Amino acid sequence: MKYKYLVALLIVLNVSCEDIFQYSPNEVSPHERNINATNISKIHQDATAPFRFIVISDIHHAYDELKEFVSMANGLSDIRFVAVAGDLTNFGLQFEYEAVHRELDKLNYPYIAVIGNHDLLANGQKVYEEMYGKMDFSFEVDELKFVFLNTNSREFGFPGNVPDLNFLQRELSDTLSYEKAFVIAHVPASDSDFDPNLSEAFSNILGYGKVTACINGHKHEYDMSEPGELGFYQVVSDDLKDRSYVLITVTPGDLVIEKKQF
Repeated sequence: MKYKYLVALLIVLNVSCEDIFQYSPNEVSPHERNINATNISKIHQDATAPFRFIVISDIHHAYDELKEFVSMANGLSDIRFVAVAGDLTNFGLQFEYEAVHRELDKLNYPYIAVIGNHDLLANGQKVYEEMYGKMDFSFEVDELKFVFLNTNSREFGFPGNVPDLNFLQRELSDTLSYEKAFVIAHVPASDSDFDPNLSEAFSNILGYGKVTACINGHKHEYDMSEPGELGFYQVVSDDLKDRSYVLITVTPGDLVIEKKQF
């Protein structure tokens, strides 16, 4: 009889712990799927109001700060979405992705994440694509275009097609369909982890389209360059460990980019 109880106990433990323990740290079987597409569909449209969105980056070593950020952000108003400019994880592991999602999913606003170089470690690319979708994607809302792009050239061995400039050019070429565009990626074109053979062409494509700002992370230090000859702002979000984020407000005649502390 005691063996029957033991078997029953093992069955209960197996069922109850299935969502807690992983068979392997490199497991790729996330419960959440298509997070980016689902959250993009939740972004509300209102062409009569200012378009305000938040950018954070490099949260892979700032989980306590992430909880505080979510609490702070939920006290703000009129935010359309929160963009994560890469490095959700430290080692690209599924349990890291899922822990971050559990916190970001508590936001009162949709959040959208682009892939970072840390997110590509181990089986990170597979986990990202299973949970979030394609590494390169775009959407439009209120005559604004947002292009999210994988710029982690070094993690792919500088193959000559990361970032995918053909994708970028296609997305920006129909300038009649949008008024302003924002390109959000992890590694800036000026960084050594960005393919140096593609940086000039990348900047030229941005300058050709109606790009208002190119927004990145990766450098762990806030920076903003005013529009130069190419005509767009270059913004680098600080890492979340420093308890800062970027707030961007877009109106028909103005653009305000602010670094905020929490």
